[in-house]
Amino acid sequence: MKKVQGYKAFNLDGTNVHGKVFKAGETYITDRRVQFYQTGYHMCEHLTHIFSYYHPVESALVASVTGEGHIHYIPYDDYRDIYDLYAVEKITINHFLTRAEIFKKVLEEIPHDQKLFLSNATLTPEEKQIFISLFHDNFDLMRCLLYYQTNYTDVYQKSPEEVQRLVRKCYHG
Repeated sequence: MKKVQGYKAFNLDGTNVHGKVFKAGETYITDRRVQFYQTGYHMCEHLTHIFSYYHPVESALVASVTGEGHIHYIPYDDYRDIYDLYAVEKITINHFLTRAEIFKKVLEEIPHDQKLFLSNATLTPEEKQIFISLFHDNFDLMRCLLYYQTNYTDVYQKSPEEVQRLVRKCYHG
C-alpha cells in the first residue's frame, strides 16, 4: 500500500469544505474512486503549499496527515496554479499544528515556500523579528516581507541597500 506524509488544511472548526468534521487520531476512507476536485481527501506534501488553497493562513486549521491507498498526484499545474496536490483514498489526521509549529516548519522551508507563507499570513511582531534575524541577508525574502507585512508596495523598485534601510526602520526603530 502506498503512503504519503503531508499536510491538510481545514476550516477553523475542523470541518472541510463539505462540512465534514475531522478529528486528530482518526482515519477516514472514501468508498468512491479517487478523482481530483471530486472525491478523495486532498492534501499537500509541503506545508506552505496548502496556503495556496487556504488563505489567509489564520483562516485555516492545519494538520499533519498520512495519505494511503489509491493516490493521485499533481506535482505542479501552471494553468490551475496547483502545487504538489494529492488526492488520497484514506487519510489519517496525525496532529493539528499550533501556530508556533507552523512557523517553525516555515523557517525550515526553501525561500520560494517561505515567500508563499509571507504572502498569505499576517506575522506577529515576534515572528517578523525572528524571520528578519534569520534571513536579513536574503534580499528577495526581505522585499517579500516588506511588501506583504508592511504594505510597502514600491519595495520591488528599491535597491538592496534601500531594502535593508527599510527593514531596519520598520523592525529596529
